[in-house]
Amino acid sequence: MSVLQTSPESNYKEAASRIKHIVPPAHVNAGRGVFSPADYQVKATDTLDTRNGAYVLTIADGKKDPWVLGRESNFNNPVELAGNYGVMYDIVIPWKSTDGRGLALLTWNPFSGKNQWCDGMANSMVVSKGKFNAGVAVLPSDALAVKKSPDAILVQVFPAQKGVQYIHLKYSPPGASCLPTPLVFIPVE
Repeated sequence: MSVLQTSPESNYKEAASRIKHIVPPAHVNAGRGVFSPADYQVKATDTLDTRNGAYVLTIADGKKDPWVLGRESNFNNPVELAGNYGVMYDIVIPWKSTDGRGLALLTWNPFSGKNQWCDGMANSMVVSKGKFNAGVAVLPSDALAVKKSPDAILVQVFPAQKGVQYIHLKYSPPGASCLPTPLVFIPVE
């Protein structure tokens, strides 16, 4: 499917014939093309322990979490989806509290002020039950976007219990957001 935007009085065939470049030059956008479905199952291999301090899981950084590869549909060239926009992450993180502390999950915008595109961050995710009910967490819930440090978004607080517990998250990097997304787990009293 192709979409052509032109004035109502223009003949679409004539308007289409004036197009010189169908696809923008490389590195002009996050990655346009056809990508295979990308549903990632992410399970931490180690159990987080509150006695070891804070832990950060970084999503969509293009390094530890590589970009999805696909094909540009007009010329069949290989492309990457810089940002992994639309990838569904199903995340399971085991954790325990050997020091009696709970675990707070926060996220923030580490890129605010570094370029014109990253002045604010907003997203949502499905999060398991903790201090707040399980379900969709709109981030931030009280503003349009979180701007810059020290502003952070509290996603959930998981109270300490005996034994290993599991945090379940479902997340997809939203289009037009600054990535990567840091998920920060901080022990709390």
